[in-house]
Amino acid sequence: MSLQEDIDRLQPIGLDEIGDADLMSRLDQKYLIRKEWISTLLSECKNDYQILEVGGNRTTTYSNQFIDNAGLESFNEHIRGRKARFKARIRNYGSNGLSFLEVKRKTVHGRTIKARIPRSNENAWNAPLNEAEINFLNANYAYDGGKMLPMSSTFNRMTLVSTALNERITIDTDLVFFGEKKEQGLGSLAIMEVKQERINRFSPLLIALRAFRFSTPPLGRRTSLSKYIVGTLLLNRNLEPKSYRSAMKRIENLRKETYAMSQEVIDLLLAFAGNLVSSLILVLGIYHHVSKRRDYVFTFLMVASAVFLLCNLLVEVEIDLAFALGLFAIFGIIRYRTDAIPIREMTYLFIVIALAVLNALAPQSNGIALIALANALVWILTLVLDRLWTIRHMATKVVIYDRVDLLSEGRREELIEDLEQRTGVQIVRIEIGKVDLLRDTAVIKVHFDGDRQPGHFESQGGS
Repeated sequence: MSLQEDIDRLQPIGLDEIGDADLMSRLDQKYLIRKEWISTLLSECKNDYQILEVGGNRTTTYSNQFIDNAGLESFNEHIRGRKARFKARIRNYGSNGLSFLEVKRKTVHGRTIKARIPRSNENAWNAPLNEAEINFLNANYAYDGGKMLPMSSTFNRMTLVSTALNERITIDTDLVFFGEKKEQGLGSLAIMEVKQERINRFSPLLIALRAFRFSTPPLGRRTSLSKYIVGTLLLNRNLEPKSYRSAMKRIENLRKETYAMSQEVIDLLLAFAGNLVSSLILVLGIYHHVSKRRDYVFTFLMVASAVFLLCNLLVEVEIDLAFALGLFAIFGIIRYRTDAIPIREMTYLFIVIALAVLNALAPQSNGIALIALANALVWILTLVLDRLWTIRHMATKVVIYDRVDLLSEGRREELIEDLEQRTGVQIVRIEIGKVDLLRDTAVIKVHFDGDRQPGHFESQGGS
């Protein structure tokens, strides 16, 4: 069945019937999808939604003329990931020819509040702003000096209205952005926006979208993509995308229908290798060269690798206060000072937690292949460091020694010989600590080769 046939099967609804579903104050969820998915989504949800019909048309052409100031403050606030931000535009609705000056405000809580005023039909829909419109813009737009940019866009939109929920869904296809002397389009990509009074992840269309959850990201994943930001970056390659960098790179490849996953893997491997080399220099070249403690080498390298992969793959996840506090609570349970759990087991606990968080969250912004690769890297590195890689391990015993007369200068060899006879270990070096002359005792740290004398356990707290 064709897309048009699936559209025609839906029950129509008029503008005057939408009511609360107009949602001028709402919470938005945006998804980048392929145009060929739309037929499947509509077929799955044909009984859950009506389609907006205006003048007998169920798909309408929209035109936008974007507004920002000379410093592109709106653009910069978006790419920096600011929660509270503003967008402004002139929009022409092709179905009825009406045009509006619209200002959208995003609150720190993610709610979108839209204000708009109609434009006169006597002039072109994108005619310069008049005095009343400038006053409206100054009153509602947070950035000084807002003006019409030489950038516009067109797209075709269908609007779905839920029959049971206070929910409206728009699906925009055939997006094209126009600059002064060039244009860029999104090809077969479409933007679906779910608009609700309160977030409801059990929306029928979102449930139907799960059928495409294994597609190349960011396809089918919730995203914060803005048409204004995407269009600006496509038309101005010299601008720094910042938080949009990864998404724009993938959109570029998806537009060309050739997604370079191999390059993503290469980039991850090169970055991982760089982090590992840096950690090896610090831990082996500096720390282990002095201390000879193998268990801490294992701990440091595994923590460095796990944290790198965790941060690298979660870079696109939006982190609000609750999420940040949750991560803090997860990793706050790890206490390397405790005697109840040995440090090696604590390291494994950290790795397990890191992988669990990574696997739970990273798939929202990364592909399955990258997540599997990250897991494999941790597994292989753990196996090599903990089982296969043999480096010298200097173990430690803390001894309460009762022959303080041997502590005097010139009797070090005699002291070590006596300690070796008593402890049964071949000593590499010793450290003399607290000396109690009243009880004729001293605390001595005995360092020995733990690999050659495995029958001796190590004192907790040794250094």
